[in-house]
Formats: sequence, structure tokens, C-alpha cells
Amino acid sequence: MGDFGKSFKKELGKATGRRVANAVFGDKHASKHKVTIQREREERRKEREERRKEREVIKAEKEFEKELRREQREQERQQREYEREQKRAEIKERKKLRADLKAQKEEEREYKRWLKEQERLEKEAELEENQNEYDAFINYIEAIQSIHKVPVDDVNWEDFLIWHDDFIEDFKWHYQYEVLNDHIFNYQEAILHLAWLVATIDKADSDEKYATKEEDQYLDSIAENENFEISWESFNSNRKILDNDHDQILDKCVRALSKSPMIYKMKALGYMKKMAWASQEDDETNNMSDLEWDFIKTTSEKLQIPFNLLRLSHKKSYVDKSLDFVLKAQFPFEEINNWKEIPQTRPDKYDSFFNEEHNKAITSPLRQHIDTLIEDGNKKYGENWIDIDYRQRIELVDDQLLMHHETKKDDSFISNLLFKKKIETAKNEIARLDKEKATLSKTQNEKTEIAEHIQLLNDLEKQLEQESNESVSYWNETWIKELGKFRDRIHQHEIASKVINKDESVYSVALKQVDRLDFVEDFGSSLSITFTGDDCEIDFYVSINDVVPTQKKTITQARKLSTKTFTTSEHNDIIQDYICSSILRISKEIFTALSTKKIIVHAIDQVLNTATGNLEDGVLVSVIIDKIKFDNLNLDLIDPSDAIEGFAHNMQFSKSNGFKPVEKLKYSKSKSSTKKPSKEVKKQVPKETESIKSKASDSTFIRFSSSLTVLDIQDQFKELFDKKVVVLTPKGNAAGENRKLRALTDKDLKTEIIVPIEKLTKKALKEVKKITGIHIDY
Repeated sequence: MGDFGKSFKKELGKATGRRVANAVFGDKHASKHKVTIQREREERRKEREERRKEREVIKAEKEFEKELRREQREQERQQREYEREQKRAEIKERKKLRADLKAQKEEEREYKRWLKEQERLEKEAELEENQNEYDAFINYIEAIQSIHKVPVDDVNWEDFLIWHDDFIEDFKWHYQYEVLNDHIFNYQEAILHLAWLVATIDKADSDEKYATKEEDQYLDSIAENENFEISWESFNSNRKILDNDHDQILDKCVRALSKSPMIYKMKALGYMKKMAWASQEDDETNNMSDLEWDFIKTTSEKLQIPFNLLRLSHKKSYVDKSLDFVLKAQFPFEEINNWKEIPQTRPDKYDSFFNEEHNKAITSPLRQHIDTLIEDGNKKYGENWIDIDYRQRIELVDDQLLMHHETKKDDSFISNLLFKKKIETAKNEIARLDKEKATLSKTQNEKTEIAEHIQLLNDLEKQLEQESNESVSYWNETWIKELGKFRDRIHQHEIASKVINKDESVYSVALKQVDRLDFVEDFGSSLSITFTGDDCEIDFYVSINDVVPTQKKTITQARKLSTKTFTTSEHNDIIQDYICSSILRISKEIFTALSTKKIIVHAIDQVLNTATGNLEDGVLVSVIIDKIKFDNLNLDLIDPSDAIEGFAHNMQFSKSNGFKPVEKLKYSKSKSSTKKPSKEVKKQVPKETESIKSKASDSTFIRFSSSLTVLDIQDQFKELFDKKVVVLTPKGNAAGENRKLRALTDKDLKTEIIVPIEKLTKKALKEVKKITGIHIDY
């Protein structure tokens, strides 16, 4: 045991020493065995580290290869996806191309169908136009061959007479004349009917009577105050005509007052409101029912009365004070009761009245009412109160109230102990300021109301000024228009009176008045009429070339319009029918309009003079139409040419050669009045010849037209003055005998000109050159 202990101690000392040495000096003093062990251990660690790094390298290589393979697969996938997308795009593009080609082909087919349809429609339109043109041609030919078949009524000339003065009493120089003639109501009746509508607007169908006793009495008072000459029987009958329908009656009233000055519209409005207050209704406070008020507002809108005027005048006290002047205003109209003394100009004695007094009468009561309100405010609130802006004072009071309310807000027990006096003062100030604010608000409201009054007055003054400026010009226009109508009416009366008294001097004017012979000019012909007692002589200028076409139209089996020349017999047959039918129609128109017993008609047209080769006026038909024999004709069944042959006539006609000139049938009675044609004979007398004609009542006349030759002019001078004249060219040389006059002048000679010449002198020939442009010398 002793040795063990010694050995143990020894080994323990060694170990302890090594431990200390190792701790102090490191491994350099360690034992060899330990160094070996440590070296081996370090080598193993390095080996392990190298093997770990090798594994990491191998792993990294594997990861890299894996990532590389993954990226390669992804690229391959993307490439395959791209290729698939490309294929899809190609397929889609091919589909789109096929669709576009299909749509293009469909559009082409549709366009071809559209073109085909358009061609069909155009062809149908062309065929329809051809048919219409053909129908119009046939209708025209039938019309000129059967003019005599048109029904004609007898003229009752007594219908044009003025039998009493009622028509004249309605003639007024103001707008009211138009109202009285166009509508059932005049402005007086319109005011009464509007008041009646207010009285009856809220009456039930079961009520025995429309209006109350008070409303009836007020309606009577309106008529009495306005001095209306009203017939209550007529008043009631007018309502019955309209079936007592409120909408129809209101429409008539509005139309009657639509052109009235504003004062008449206000007058109607005032009476409507007073009628609403005339009896107790559903509201005992306002004394005006809702239906009445709504109806008054509707009427105000229709009459274009400003709503602010309507709203401001809704107060009964305001109407009583400020609109009574309207209800009392009287503005009489100027009337003309003696129709034989029609004034030449409109009376203007009311113009200044309506421009000045009229506006003053409307605005002064409103101005006085505003002044009264301002004076009452001066007494209550002090001078110049209307100029003070009370809104600023109200804002200051609000700020003070806010401050005192903040003080009063802390109303706890401790605050009442500490600040009792301050809180009490705040409460008193709040009560005082509330009272002051109420007074200021009331004053501001009254000021605002007066401002509305003033704005209303300004608007009304502008409107009245504009209305006054327009009134005089409007009255002048109305005067001219209505006076013209009136004079036309009197002229008709005078003509009718003379026709009834068989005054032949007005027969031509009378025929124009009733438009009896207008059809002649409509076809292109013309008339010259002379009346002698109960007989009439007419020169009927046919103008065949303007009336009867030379080409006829037909429709082929293919519905195309074909035009070709009439055969000679067809053309001549139509001409004969037109002339004979027109003669019968002219006779019928005159027989039914006048007391004519016998008519002689000469159908005249230009015919070829084979001796001269010129066209001259020649008589184609001359016939005397006796009324008794004419009345026995059945015009619907006769052949016009056969009918003419039943009267005394001169007519040479064959289908192959047409008409030949004939002599006029002689008319034994002297002529009393003559109507010279202008357009009808296609002759005109220029203004330059009027001075010559006035000086030479016994002058001879020379005819000039573009178709005449120099020889024609020389023959006329030779026949009239027995002297040969020379017609010169514009250069002053003698013109050849066959030279046309149109080549010798720059003036229009298509329409024949007749020049009067009293004596063959140089001065007269200068006048001829001035008129016709033809230079003549002798």
C-alpha cells in the first residue's frame, strides 16, 4: 500500500506538471506520444476536411450538371412552346386570311346584290317616272279637250255686300280688331270668363249652381266697374258652345289677351284674385282655395306675367293697396263707326299717353307702396335704416352669444360657488342678445322684402319701357294690315253693288274679283273683253304653240316612254277641241257670273300670210253664244266642236289642213268699254312711247318685231305716209329688203313693239330709233 501511494503520488506529480507545462508553454514541451497523437489527429482532420471538400465539389458538380440539364430542358421546353405558338399563330393567320377572303367575297357578292337592287330600283323609278309623265301628258290632253266640263257655280253678288254696320263697328286701330275677328272672346269677355273660371274651378259636379251668390255679385261688379257692355245671355251661350270646358275657355281667354299690354293682363289677374277672395273656401285663413291658387298660377304662366309679380301680389292687403289702380284704369280704344269716312292714317293721340302716362300709372302705386314701407321702418328702426347691413350686426351678436354660452357651459356645483356672479351675468346677456338678434333678423327680413319690391319695380319698369317702344310700331303694322283688309272689303262691296245694278263698266273688274277666267292664262292663252249692255265681245288669243304640244308620248310594252310627232289630223283635232271647249267654258263662266245675254267670241291666233310669208293674227273661229240656247246644252255629253256649230259661227276646219282664217261676225252695238291685252296679244308699248301717245291721239302706228323684214317696215311707211323710207344697218349702209330686223338692232324684238307716229319727220324717226334701235331715214 505504501509503494502504491508513492507511485501514485509520483505519477500524479508528473501528470500535474505536464498539465501545467502544457497550459503555460503549449505543446512544445508536451510528450512525444502526445505530439504524435495530435499530428495524427490533425492529419485525420485534414483528410476528413479534404474528403468533405471533395464531396462538396462532387456535389456542386452534380448540382451544376443537374442545373445545366434543367436549364437545357427548360430551353427545350421553351423552344417547343415557341414552335407550338408559331404554329398556332400560323394556323390563326391562315384562318384569319381565309375569313378575310370569305368576308371579301361576301362583300363583293353583297355589293353585286346591292348594285343589282339599285339598278332594279332605278329602273322601277324610271318606269314609274315614265308612267307618271305619260299620265300627266294624257291628263293634260284630256283637260284641254274638255275644259267646258269643269263645274261652275253661279256667283251670288249679294254675298259681297255689306248690309249693316256691324262689320265696321269691329274695326279698331289697336290689336283688338284682330282679336275680335279671329276669336270668340274680346278682351272684355276674356276678363269676365277668367273671373268666372276662378269662381267655378273648385265646384263639384253635384252642385246645383256653378258660382255662389257672392261670386255672381262680384262678376256683376266687374262689368259695372269696367263699363262693359256685356250680354249675359251671350256670355253664357259662349260657354255652352265650348261645353263649359275650363281648358277650352281658358285657351280662348289667353288667345284674346295674348297681345294685350301688361296692364290688361294684370287687370285680369287682379280680378281673378279678388274673385277668389269673394267667397269662403277651404282655407279660412287665406280665403283662397288651393285649386283657385293653382289655376291663377297656370293662367299667369300662359299670359307670361312674371312669377315674382304674381308671388308678391299674393297677399290680399298688397292687392287691395297696390293693384286697385289696375282695376280702375280705363284705356279706351279708337273706333271708326262711319265706314264711308275711313281715315287715311292711324290716330296717334294715345301714343304719348301709352308711352308716359300709361307707364306712370302702373309704376307709381308700387313706388308709393315701397316709400310707405321705408317710412314705417324709419319710425320703428330710425333714419336711414334701409342703408344699414344688419347681417354684420347679427354676426357680432352670434359671436357674443357663443362666448356667453361657453361661460354658461360650466354649470357645476364648484363653479356655481366660485363663479356664480359671472355665470348669472352670462345668462342675462344670452337672453338680451337673443332678443336683439330676433329684432335684427326681423328688420333684415323686412329690408329683404322691400329689396324684392324694388327689384320687381325695376323689372316691371324695364318691361313696360320695352312694351311701350314696341307698341306704336305694332299698332302701325296692325293699322296698315287691317285697314287694307277693310278697304278690300269695301271695294268688293262697291263692285258687287254695281254688278247688281248692271253697271257694265265694272264687269271686267268683277270677273277678276271672283277669279272666273284665270284658267285661260293657266293654259297659256289670253283674253280681251268688251262689254256692251247685256252683251259681251271677246277676243280669245289662243297661242296654239304654247298650249297644244306637237309631240305625243306613249308607253311601250317594255314600259319605256316613247315620243313621236303627232300626225297632222291628230294635232289639228286637239287644236279644234281646245278652241271650241275653251269658248264654251269662257261663255259658261261669264253667264254664271254676270247678267250677260249674248257673247261673241273670236278665237285668234297667228296664221301664215301666203302673200307676204309672214305670220299675222287671223280669226280661226267666230261664234255668237246665246244664253238661252247655251243653258239647254248638256256640257258633260256634248262634243265641243259640234256644239259650236249649233250657234251662229264662222269656222273653216279640216283635219288635214286645220283652221283657215275667217271673217269676224259683225257686232252691231257700239262699244262702251275696252280691255286691251298685254301678255295675251304679246304686244307691249314701252315707257318711251307714253309721251308720244299722250301728245298724239290721232297718231298712226308702226309694228316692229324680230320676224319682220326691212321690206315689211317699208311697206308700212308706204301705206301710212305714201313715202319710201330707207332702213340702215348699224354701220349706216342701206339694209337689204329681206334682212330681218333682229339683225339690225341690239334690242329685244321677240315681243312685238307698236310705235305711234303722228307725222313722218326726222324727230319722229329719232324717237323710233330710241325705242326700237332701228335707224330709219327718208
